[in-house]
Amino acid sequence: IIAAVSKQSAQRDRAAEQRSRARIAAIASERSGLQKTLAVEFPDYSSLSNPLPLAVKDIQPLLSADEAMVIYSVVDKQSYVIAITREGVEWKEISLGADAMARKVAAFRKGLDVGKARDASGKSGLFDLALANELYVALLGPVEALTKGKRNLLLVPSAALTALPFHLLVTETPQAAIPDRLEGYREAAWLLRRQAVSVLPSVISLKSLRAFARRDQGAKPMTGFGDPVFNPAAEGPADRRAASGKV
Repeated sequence: IIAAVSKQSAQRDRAAEQRSRARIAAIASERSGLQKTLAVEFPDYSSLSNPLPLAVKDIQPLLSADEAMVIYSVVDKQSYVIAITREGVEWKEISLGADAMARKVAAFRKGLDVGKARDASGKSGLFDLALANELYVALLGPVEALTKGKRNLLLVPSAALTALPFHLLVTETPQAAIPDRLEGYREAAWLLRRQAVSVLPSVISLKSLRAFARRDQGAKPMTGFGDPVFNPAAEGPADRRAASGKV
């Protein structure tokens, strides 16, 4: 439609434009009908695939006394963080906008590539503890008073933050950005040592997951281990036999 209406007046085909608009309207109507059908016949799936907003008063009863939910909204010039516990809620600004946030996360992730770090000359490829602390201060520092005392953090990231492993943030200023010895990393104040970190795809998913947990209380626990061969051609015959169970 945009291409059609952008033509000069003499070249426009009004009938074709109207047919396109009618087709889009029909598709939208059909999609709406399918969503209503899913909501009736498969409400659990519908709540996850097409989440509706929840008010703070609806979220707080879903949280245990030892949980805090932290929600991020990343926009162009600045971002926002919302922390919710059973006792209260805080809404704070973050000075990093979308582009700056993406650059910070990309720099953070460079230090997680063990192969590149091993091959790098000097310390340039090693994990930067100072950056990990800087991101902690920016992302969780504004709501630390509400969240620090909770054992479990439930994070709902957006934009570039969906690629950030929050559990590797550093809660205290490190002695060195890149330690001279491995012990410097062992002694870092990793967020994961202080709190358990879970990442949720959306706020509404907490409601669905809690409903599933109540429903499945009688289920037996299961632990699975896997060692897949992603490129069988690169493995030796013995390795392929072991991977397929033919030992």
